[in-house]
Amino acid sequence: MRSRHAPLVAGLLAAGLAAWSPQSGAQAARKLTYATYIPDTFAMTKADIWFMDEVTKRTGGKITFERYYSGSLMKASDILPGVSAGAADIGNSVPSAYNRQDYPLSNITLPFITTRVDSLTHAFKDLYDGNPQFRKEYESRGLKLLYAPAYAENTIWSNKEIAKPADVKGLRVRAVLAVGDALAKMGASIVAIPFPDAVDGMRRGAVDAMSAAPFDTAVSGGLAEIAAYGSDVGRMGVYAVSATVINQKTFASLDKDTQKIIEEVAAQTPAQYFKMLDAVLDDSAKKVAERVKAGKVKVDLFSDADVQQMKSTIGAEIHKEWIATAGKAGYDGAALLKEFTALTTNYDAKSSYVTGFERVKKLAQ
Repeated sequence: MRSRHAPLVAGLLAAGLAAWSPQSGAQAARKLTYATYIPDTFAMTKADIWFMDEVTKRTGGKITFERYYSGSLMKASDILPGVSAGAADIGNSVPSAYNRQDYPLSNITLPFITTRVDSLTHAFKDLYDGNPQFRKEYESRGLKLLYAPAYAENTIWSNKEIAKPADVKGLRVRAVLAVGDALAKMGASIVAIPFPDAVDGMRRGAVDAMSAAPFDTAVSGGLAEIAAYGSDVGRMGVYAVSATVINQKTFASLDKDTQKIIEEVAAQTPAQYFKMLDAVLDDSAKKVAERVKAGKVKVDLFSDADVQQMKSTIGAEIHKEWIATAGKAGYDGAALLKEFTALTTNYDAKSSYVTGFERVKKLAQ
């Protein structure tokens, strides 16, 4: 389908190609184009803002950025292809959600791997840096992954209590990606509609519950105000990253010192994101805890026994299906998933991340 931004994209592509030249001497002043579909108020975008501001600062103003937020340049599904084509130099999008067929390996962010945002963020970048098959998914499209902050862990918000796996059966649940697959295996009827439409659907009773909802996004979207119940639905955990990528030709056209600065700042950006997200999660948890204490919403966390049962059955099935999908695309999915899981497990042992609902429970005591 032809994007409504096609004329603008074509113009930017022509301008970008015209500006490209091989490296020579000191870095000339450059303005790079940045695009995201997310508003500039989100922690994910604020991390990109920190990255761009810091690059401009460390290059002495030689590298600046023309910034397009909220899909004002390209819609979500166009961003990665647009950066690949040179229509923007840098972009931020979710490969597993908006370009799923082109990035089958990036769908490795499956439920039941980790509940910790920092672990999955680091593991994803380590897999990119250390695994040629995984890295090829980006490099073959002319992209270089700078960093990939993970979204907060999955939650479910409902008008009926969900305290154990059997409570999901028969519910109409808005969900997407592998979260939807997991809930379907639990007996839910999955409704794949956009998040804002689903919020309205919850108000009208068109859906019984909403999932594939990171904790902070769910709270900012108003789910804690319209739902009677919130749950970790078996600690499905983190299920998506937002990849910030740069066009390889753009990167190659910069001098070595500028490339080094970009890579150094990119390596430091996740830590900034974690600080930003931590503040957002604290604020979100306070809002939910107030409603819990007022008796307006109840939070249920699945028991350890239920969590282990779900991981060994539903989780194992979803992971097996992903391995098969990767195999059809010509990759050794089993080896990739084993490597990724080992990376996250290693980071989990060092992580101090606290999930949103764990924060709520502490505040509501």
